[in-house]
Amino acid sequence: MTYATENRTDSGSYRIPIGIQFAWALILGIGIACLPESPRYFVKKGKIEQATRSLASLRGQPEDSDYIQQELAEIIANHEYEMQVIPQTSYFSSWANCFKGSLWKSSSNLRRTILGTSLQMMRKFILPSSLPTGRRCLELANLQVHSHEQYRLF
Repeated sequence: MTYATENRTDSGSYRIPIGIQFAWALILGIGIACLPESPRYFVKKGKIEQATRSLASLRGQPEDSDYIQQELAEIIANHEYEMQVIPQTSYFSSWANCFKGSLWKSSSNLRRTILGTSLQMMRKFILPSSLPTGRRCLELANLQVHSHEQYRLF
């Protein structure tokens, strides 16, 4: 799409690609609104009957089948385990938990948070400058670039 608008001298050269990206966002937003709730969500909210119906609908089986009952029991057991292991605090406290601990202990949440964000930051700094992109990739693959995204082999 960018190649199709690269020769435009008006504001359409950037508005058209952005507008097309908004179209995909709209399609995804409408699709997400049409999705059913997850059985895990219903178990978390304590609505076991709705979880059973949702799971049966997802699996295409009756609510009283052994397969549905076993999977529902597994979901409930997993939820109960998570409730025991994960401390139940407020929304802010759960985020603040990422910054607790020491930098010198390998099991510390602070150390894990800094390590994860640092790796992502370094990846952003290093990768774009070291990897060829766009037309250069095509040239390296022995493809000659012509106008309007037409490629041919040498």
